[in-house]
Amino acid sequence: MNALPVIKAKTAIAHKDIEAIADKIASVKRALYSERPKMQAAWERRQRAALSVRGADLQLHPLRALSAKTPNLDPTQIKILEDGSIFASKYFSQAYTISTRLADTSIAEVTGIRIEFYPHPDVDGGMLGYGKKGKKENKGKKEREEKKEPLGLNAVSISAGKLPSDEIDLYQLVPVSRATATSARPDYPVRNVLDPRLLSGWSPRGGGKHAQHLTLIFETPADPVEFPFFTIMLTANIRGQELASPGHFRLFAITGADDGTELPKGIQRILEIAGAERSRPEARRMRSYHARNNPRFTRLREELGSLEQRHAEMTQPFSTLVMNTAEKPRKTYVLERGSYDHPGKEVQPGTPAFLPPLPEGAPNNRLALADWLIDPKHPLTGRVAVNRMWQLLFGTGIVA
Repeated sequence: MNALPVIKAKTAIAHKDIEAIADKIASVKRALYSERPKMQAAWERRQRAALSVRGADLQLHPLRALSAKTPNLDPTQIKILEDGSIFASKYFSQAYTISTRLADTSIAEVTGIRIEFYPHPDVDGGMLGYGKKGKKENKGKKEREEKKEPLGLNAVSISAGKLPSDEIDLYQLVPVSRATATSARPDYPVRNVLDPRLLSGWSPRGGGKHAQHLTLIFETPADPVEFPFFTIMLTANIRGQELASPGHFRLFAITGADDGTELPKGIQRILEIAGAERSRPEARRMRSYHARNNPRFTRLREELGSLEQRHAEMTQPFSTLVMNTAEKPRKTYVLERGSYDHPGKEVQPGTPAFLPPLPEGAPNNRLALADWLIDPKHPLTGRVAVNRMWQLLFGTGIVA
């Protein structure tokens, strides 16, 4: 039996609660997107306050790399360059772990970590990371250029301590409150790197040939004297997303306020407009963004996501493998002592000799075998039924 390509098919199960789930989805949406003027106004004030101090006293402090490793590469394939940046000379698929230290412990409290990604001529011809190359496509007389995967990360973990460590210390993890980046693709927003489930990731906009940075802000600033050493682990491509693994990057500690923001430029512009002066589309967009991003609505958003996923599984096509019999099925043999490299007598599909054969004219395939097993005239059907009844009555079947 040879597996053919997957097909899209809807479930064959008849679900009775599809309408009830659809009604629940509508109810949760009404609750999530209903107008809450006082709550939204308070949230908007907090966003304006954060924007007003954005970048205040910001300084970048290069972290001195002590070691760099990944479980998928030979130690010689990942290097600490003279300028302190990290360079991997080939594609990897799991994680980098970088042990670092502050060069100067007299700085102000560390408020976060910044990772800067640089294009490099030896990384896929000047890209930010190593990815699988796409196939060239013919479109008319023109051939479309080979598309390469964009840079991406699934997650970043940080631990801090008084002593260096070449592994993430789970007892010294630094909680991260938020993340910002130079840019982000709509389907790979920067907040994804904060999700420990590694379901998705962050990926910047652009063609992958321009420098990008990712900033992670600590919940509580770190005292540089108490925590002079930081271990940072970058996790990439953990679930097979079409993202390129970083090739050349550098790590910084930051002090002061982050100069980045999670707010899209369009939302920043609307925040500058008084509520009463906004157009209907502007008010609607701000209300929707507030509902999708205010932490107080996390439970509603998770409930909505779960319901929508259940509804999609019941009503939408999903991928499933299809099977067929090969035109020339491979030969099957009795294996001597079960050893695959010692084939014995060749065997053919069929039923055990002590049981009835397949109906005359039936093909020797799995469908015919399934029909044969559930045939009311099959002697095993009655025997199994009697055996189970005997077990219910006396505790042990006739054939245990």
